[in-house]
Amino acid sequence: MVAAARPDPLTMSNLGLRLALLLVTLPVRAVAQAAVEPPAVAAGPQQVSLHYIGEPECPSEAEFVDEVTARVRRPVHWSIAGAVVQMVVIVRHAGDHANGTLEVVQRATEPTRREFTAGSCEEVGSALALVAALALDPNARTEQLPARASAPAPNEPEPAAAPVPAPEVPPPATPRPSSAPVSRPARAGSSYVVWLGPTLAAVAGYASEPLVALGVSLGARAVRPGFSPGFQLTPLWGRTGTTGPRATGGTFAWALGRLEACPVQVALAQPVRVEPCAVAEIGRLSARGAAVDITPVGQERWWFAAGASLSLHLSLGSWFARLGAFTLLPATRDEFVFHDPDRSIHQASWVLVGGALGLGFQFGS
Repeated sequence: MVAAARPDPLTMSNLGLRLALLLVTLPVRAVAQAAVEPPAVAAGPQQVSLHYIGEPECPSEAEFVDEVTARVRRPVHWSIAGAVVQMVVIVRHAGDHANGTLEVVQRATEPTRREFTAGSCEEVGSALALVAALALDPNARTEQLPARASAPAPNEPEPAAAPVPAPEVPPPATPRPSSAPVSRPARAGSSYVVWLGPTLAAVAGYASEPLVALGVSLGARAVRPGFSPGFQLTPLWGRTGTTGPRATGGTFAWALGRLEACPVQVALAQPVRVEPCAVAEIGRLSARGAAVDITPVGQERWWFAAGASLSLHLSLGSWFARLGAFTLLPATRDEFVFHDPDRSIHQASWVLVGGALGLGFQFGS
């Protein structure tokens, strides 16, 4: 006879119950653990190129960047140009309300455009920042951000940490997606900047002395990521001895219109942009002799020249400053002379060089 141990029925019952409970709780624990674990964060920082236009009373570019950075849960590197993600943000007042637009262009995805309207620029800026954060990170924070506390004075001790109830802040305006279909920035969704103001130009080569001219510049440029063409039309007038130094042997006058076509723009910093342009000008160049024992006679000739320019465009809210340098090749080089005996006064140079400075008001749509 072989002796065998008979298991206790109560012990077997307890063991079965424990195994059943363990099998039931394993999926629950796995689900709970997955719920508390934070979403994975991308290894490298997100490269974002931002073009921001806002009126002085609206949130600044730095405030917009701070709010977006506070919401996203991954590192973001705000670059100047050529980033994977490109954003164009415009915030303006419109009567008793404010409106704003956000255009986002990402590689391998369709560009998007959103428009918001609210009672203040702050509400519009917060709504745009929320949408921009969600475009960069689907797990971005969507709750109301705490108000930023001011830093203590250098000699003032920091207050002891104590639980302080957060002030009641009204929730931001709920972003309402535009009902219009998504369109590429190169189409009707683009915005434009227009500027107008006086211009002062100085050019060497038209006359025997550097010619100083006065005029008015009217320009416009499309605001969009990548290709953003623009142009500037400037009527100019100048005369030696009136707007600039006197010339020997006579008086030279110059009246023409200059057109600059700028296919691209490069941002050095947020308010400063470089614009290479093609230049063409057409007008009239006149001369009137002035010497002892001669009869003054005036002569007028058509003038045409073409070349290239490079301009720095500085935007300061509703104002602008534009500094440019240009080089031109004249198509006509008439020579002005005295007769009896023949003596040359001046002939335009083969290459003309000069610069221009414009100041004035700019606005967008």
